[in-house]
Amino acid sequence: MDKGKRRKIISYSIDAFLGLVIVFLLSIQIQMMATSGQNHGVPRAYGLSFLYVGTDSMEGEKEDSLNRGTGIIVQQADASSLHMGDIVTFYDANLRAPNTHRLSEEPYVENGVYHFHTMGDNVDAATYQYTGEYFTDAELIGKVIGHNDGLGTFLTYVSPSASGMAQAAGNKGAATWLFPLVVLLPLAGIAGISIAGTVHEARKQKKEDEAEMKKAMEEAGIDLNDEAAVMRFEEKYRFKKEYREELEKEKAKAKKKALKELRRNES
Repeated sequence: MDKGKRRKIISYSIDAFLGLVIVFLLSIQIQMMATSGQNHGVPRAYGLSFLYVGTDSMEGEKEDSLNRGTGIIVQQADASSLHMGDIVTFYDANLRAPNTHRLSEEPYVENGVYHFHTMGDNVDAATYQYTGEYFTDAELIGKVIGHNDGLGTFLTYVSPSASGMAQAAGNKGAATWLFPLVVLLPLAGIAGISIAGTVHEARKQKKEDEAEMKKAMEEAGIDLNDEAAVMRFEEKYRFKKEYREELEKEKAKAKKKALKELRRNES
């Protein structure tokens, strides 16, 4: 395989990869915009939401207790799959915001509606509710399946609003413009890389063409100081090159067609 074809394959592969990344990021943005209005204001993409814990109500000695400021991954869950001990995120009508606490009882069903009772792990928290919180499957946002402090730090700067009880306390996190910026910056970077790569390849190809033409003029005995002779040679050279490229394309098409016919006859 010659260098030209190898460069084209690499270029096409990079463009395809970058295209997939752009489509993936756009799909996330579209899903989050579409679901936020249907999910009590919490954006969701591919069944997952990303929030951070705004208070110390879930700090405790349990392995899955949540420190204040940690980031949580909330997975969309069916009400029937939840059990006592699971940590869930739900819309708290008293806070008028999402809240994340542990199920303190087994859910029960009444008239086809699931009912849940939650409490925080930290009995010493200023926001601790001794009676806990009651809600139904209509307020359920999802089950917490993971948490990470680094994610929480990141989300405090890029989320459109603070999550849970911090939101009710007036801690709004960062500016709303940062959230779309997180998606737009990678897209801009990808576009920049793609454009830079295209420009680089074009310049490289131009230099190679100029070197090839100069060599051809020298072999033909053209005086490089004779502008008229150089222009006539360049015009003829480019015409011949374009003609050769067209012939190669036609040959490639004919070969492809012949192979297709051969496979069809063999089958």
